[in-house]
Amino acid sequence: MHYFFHRSQTSTDTFILLHGSAGRESDLLDIAGDLDVSFSVIGLRGEIRDGKGFRYFSRPVEGAFNYKDISYRTERIHQTIDAILAENEAPHGKCHLIGYSNGANVATSLLLMYPQDYTSAILFHPSNLFQNPKEVPLSHTKIFISAGATDTLVPPGEAFALQTQLNQFGAETKLSLTDYGHALTNADIEEATKWWESNYGGAL
Repeated sequence: MHYFFHRSQTSTDTFILLHGSAGRESDLLDIAGDLDVSFSVIGLRGEIRDGKGFRYFSRPVEGAFNYKDISYRTERIHQTIDAILAENEAPHGKCHLIGYSNGANVATSLLLMYPQDYTSAILFHPSNLFQNPKEVPLSHTKIFISAGATDTLVPPGEAFALQTQLNQFGAETKLSLTDYGHALTNADIEEATKWWESNYGGAL
């Protein structure tokens, strides 16, 4: 799996960047810098071609996702994160997920498959991908979710349903609804930054 890794000299925490459909591993780097420049950063490129960019798992066929493939891809991403930290002899502190669209869905899958390994998540325009997932302990996890009121690709109801699901598992969530569509906007980023500062204040 193609990736970039920036190792922090001062922090044991790491941002995991998961781009949107047709994206690349560096797409969300500016957001990580806005939140905390002291953290290590891992940007992962999806392995499936999507236009001029990439995605992490295939698009649904006739409205149905291939959950076996999603599980496989999620496991592979998780193992890649562990391998990157180990190979670079980087401290394995708290990992914070930042995902947009397809990447937000992968981030949700990581939370549900490996709930003890991720401290927080910022999910921009996620779907409610898993209708009846196995309950997992998320009481230690803080999650920000954004949705667009005029999003026709992923209706905002998806984000509200996902928030309800994550709350039931004990997560502390915040949902922000903007006046825009599916695109990642400054409004999304500004609300995520406010949430981050109110919870972490730039330092852990």
